[in-house]
Amino acid sequence: MEKIILKALALAGFKNAEEITRVISSTPNPRIAAEMILGVFEPTVLDPETRYRKHKYDSHKEFVEVLEIDDLANTVKYNVFNQNTKWVYYLTQEDKEAGIYHDTKKSSLNYYDSGSVSTNGYTVNERTDTVESFYQSYTNDICVDKILEITAAWDVHSIPKEAVAL
Repeated sequence: MEKIILKALALAGFKNAEEITRVISSTPNPRIAAEMILGVFEPTVLDPETRYRKHKYDSHKEFVEVLEIDDLANTVKYNVFNQNTKWVYYLTQEDKEAGIYHDTKKSSLNYYDSGSVSTNGYTVNERTDTVESFYQSYTNDICVDKILEITAAWDVHSIPKEAVAL
């Protein structure tokens, strides 16, 4: 690729094409750097309808909103939205199946199981990742209307069974 960039710069009339090629080669995304210098770069445009994405694996209960794509640095800045959860304890299998749990663990009791349950609200964390890694983890098959439904449900989420006080 370096030869192609060197030739393109020479053909474009740059007298110091070799030095420019060395600078381009040291950037995170040499192809984009060369396009910028040659004046043919077209930045990635964030379409408002596809700025939201979800994790490719259903086990992750999260979605993301792409904030910015830096083509030259080869990075994506995005917010990760996760529903809030809390850790609870179940005395019996029947309690677990019925959603009856205890908020705190008491050492005098033997618990059947423990786990997390959804609670009201959600958290938002900003992250930055490489473009390749981001696209490997997230898919864009989610629409803005679905995101609004999810966040509305997370905000007013109520637990079906109240925590049982000991």
